[in-house]
Amino acid sequence: DATLNTNYPAPYVFESTGNVTLPAPAVLTIAGAYTWENLTVELAWDRTFWSEYEELDIQYSTPLRHPVLAQIFGPPVAKNWDDTDAFRISATYVFNETFTGMVGFAIDENPVPEETLSFELPDSDAMLFSIGGRIKLSEQMELGLGFLYDLKDSRKVNNGAIVGEFENASAILVSAGLSYKF
Repeated sequence: DATLNTNYPAPYVFESTGNVTLPAPAVLTIAGAYTWENLTVELAWDRTFWSEYEELDIQYSTPLRHPVLAQIFGPPVAKNWDDTDAFRISATYVFNETFTGMVGFAIDENPVPEETLSFELPDSDAMLFSIGGRIKLSEQMELGLGFLYDLKDSRKVNNGAIVGEFENASAILVSAGLSYKF
């Protein structure tokens, strides 16, 4: 459902149902792991084919006739994303039969070219750091906890719609899981 409103040149509200189709990009991954006694090291390379995302085209079931809203929300928005690479390394260490620790690091390229960068997703290249562990509570049950820090690079933009710099962007992800074997 879409509700768009404006006060220019007079109050106006547009309501409609609609749909949008977004591609889910293919990902090619080449990965390998090696184990020495209690330590396993994994390396991975991902190629994500974001170039499938060429435009954002919202289709409304009711025609959008307001001149200002139609100009902004009517035509397809070019995206023209680029294919990206990600490089990952991780290590898992089995300390004892109760506790397993994990660490990871990744470099992740962003797919958004400067000319189509917008405020909806101001992406930039990133470094990701992770740490976690699994605790065996019983023969059937394990508890896992993880922490990931996603540190985005600063990015200067001058594409006509945005002039400036995105900086100090980051994300923190905390996860917990409980598994039970039947």
